[in-house]
Amino acid sequence: MNTATISSKASPSTYAETLFSYVAQGGKFLALCTDSVFVDLLKATLHRHLGLQRNAFLMFSSFDALSAFLTKDPQAQYVICLERQTTGITTAQAMDKILGTCPLACIIVVTQEVDQFITALLVEQGAHNIITKPISMTSLTEKLAFTVAPQGQLNKLIEKGKKLLDDQAWGEALSTGDDILELKQGSAVGYMIKGDAYKGLNMLAKAEDMYVHATKSADLYLAPLKQLAELYALSGDTTKQLECLKKLHTISPLNTQRILQIGELEITAGNTHAAEAMFEQAMSMAKREAMDIISNLSSRIADICADDNPDMAARYSKKALDMKGNHFTVDDIAT
Repeated sequence: MNTATISSKASPSTYAETLFSYVAQGGKFLALCTDSVFVDLLKATLHRHLGLQRNAFLMFSSFDALSAFLTKDPQAQYVICLERQTTGITTAQAMDKILGTCPLACIIVVTQEVDQFITALLVEQGAHNIITKPISMTSLTEKLAFTVAPQGQLNKLIEKGKKLLDDQAWGEALSTGDDILELKQGSAVGYMIKGDAYKGLNMLAKAEDMYVHATKSADLYLAPLKQLAELYALSGDTTKQLECLKKLHTISPLNTQRILQIGELEITAGNTHAAEAMFEQAMSMAKREAMDIISNLSSRIADICADDNPDMAARYSKKALDMKGNHFTVDDIAT
């Protein structure tokens, strides 16, 4: 892991030093992206602007090729720029596979447009950062630097606490949680670490208290609500579990699995209409995801055919737009 730290007011030279340090420790930058403009900018940033060696960056043309590369060294450090809808599967499935294969990887999702709900979903699904195109070279450098570098003593304590939890060192994790709260009063992450430690010790009432503190400290922080929902599921309190899931749904309403969970709890409680509304919402979202994947595939086929068979390219381009229906983005209009 990169040990360099940066502050929110760091200079461009500090960002460069952070990225140099990351590469010197074996880190690499990978990309799966069909946007040639963004790829050219990424290359220019890494090689011409920062002066990093050519082998610090690798470009992939398919998700299968990227996945095969990751299996060669599962403990390697990679920053992966992953364009939405270029994998042939959902972004969530892609990130899950990447992190399952290479847990030290950091994923930056590259997208044209994003709102607060999509942002919440992407972060919840595993994104470490998000790039909204177009982006300047300066902003891209900053994004890359903040992705690879923890920001000071607080982050070091947080990483220590997470490792202690992974090692099931519950007592030490509690102590580290206290250290975090001493350094940053009211830290939601500090309360989370203590809550997880109490949960590990089977002290569920104290765990609940810590998670509740965490939710009050950060209204839009999903993790404590998710832990509370799991805690209530463990204790069999389905009423409170449903309440937490609904709060999560309000913050991040695009999570299909959570919608199904809510529907399941509603139908178990006899709330048939509420359950059906959730199930229909899940079906609608699944159809949209499937159409987006097919639309993207049609667009890629159109690009392949553009030079050699313009008529075929036009047909597939029309299919791509037809699959979009009324859900157009700036990219679609440009097409």
